[in-house]
Amino acid sequence: ELISAAVGSVRFVSSPAWYDPSLRSPSFANDRVSPPGFNASVGLFMTLPASPVYAGVTEESFFAYVYVNSRGFPVNSWRLKIFFNTSILRYRGVEVSDLFLAPIVTESDDGVSFSSAGLLCGAGCSENERSAVSGDVIYLLRVSLSVRADVSAGAYSGAALNLYPYAFEVINFGGGYILEKVTGYVYDARDSIQPFGEVSVQAISTAGIFAFPPTTAAPQAVLPNTAALYGSDAAYQTQVIAVSSYDLSDLGQQVISDVSSSGANTCSFDDSLPAGVLSSFSDCVLRMSTRETEGALGLQMRVDSLVGGSTFTRQMTFGVHAFQQILLSASDVLLNRYRSLDGTVGASCGSGYFPYQRSEVVAEADGLDITSLVTFVSTDESVVGANAARWNVLEGRAAGVATISL
Repeated sequence: ELISAAVGSVRFVSSPAWYDPSLRSPSFANDRVSPPGFNASVGLFMTLPASPVYAGVTEESFFAYVYVNSRGFPVNSWRLKIFFNTSILRYRGVEVSDLFLAPIVTESDDGVSFSSAGLLCGAGCSENERSAVSGDVIYLLRVSLSVRADVSAGAYSGAALNLYPYAFEVINFGGGYILEKVTGYVYDARDSIQPFGEVSVQAISTAGIFAFPPTTAAPQAVLPNTAALYGSDAAYQTQVIAVSSYDLSDLGQQVISDVSSSGANTCSFDDSLPAGVLSSFSDCVLRMSTRETEGALGLQMRVDSLVGGSTFTRQMTFGVHAFQQILLSASDVLLNRYRSLDGTVGASCGSGYFPYQRSEVVAEADGLDITSLVTFVSTDESVVGANAARWNVLEGRAAGVATISL
């Protein structure tokens, strides 16, 4: 059994004393045990969620289950009303026990009424069918309600919420009254039977953050300093994801939000950052230039993020790899002009075709083939340049000398 306790930021709350899963169930079992405080003289009760519902645009719906004591007779037709403050709660729908005819629903300014003409089996109900609707706790229906979007967080109860069940009449199979003009009671997050129900409304708040190296789809444990490859600074935006307290789903904007570029994140290193690894880390953007030539593993960076008025902290571990040796090689460094069998020198066939050999070029960094990650430039594109269809193939274009680099 759960008890109220706090472990770090996790809080366990016990179920109310009356709680039994069967009293929050639409099954038509007739052997339910009466909750504490309920008896035949009370006759009618309703159960509400033992946990809070969410405020805001979600308008989380919840069920109010209605049960009666049949006082030894089989229940047949009934007319009930659920009273509630319609400026706080909204009626969403109803589901009736499979044993009864669907009710007529009437909404009003102070609640919603339901009237069922009787059992589905009608006048020909068998003894077993009558027995199924006779007992101490007989399920009739469950009503779906929600807290209106403009209602603020808090606990709503008593006459202000005015939430309770009322039976105009519950008729037995012989036509007599089981209940007539009876005000029912309510079980909710509190331990005992109550004259009015209580609904606790909770706001969606930020529960914490996760921080990791980019990208969100494929985080990298080691960030390469690509400045020497591309000629421009390497920049990596630290990924910061805020997670809310909304627990009805594990996806979507109600649950997670990317606050990486919110401008409300600051990063720092508890231990001294080794020199020559990062050029800066302002706004949690990790930058490296060609001046940074050192790598490091196991760097511990503290990420502080201001979300929803609160600051959340996370440690992020990552490494940096600085390329120490970059080599370019070509299958042929001398690109000859073609000559036909009769000795005629080849000529260009349009602007995209040149009468010179081609050569495949390969780039390696610290022994790794990085050809697919880079592009090649020539000091003289009129002499030699990358083929339009294949970036790693150089084509001769005219006599001369050119240097190839990244």
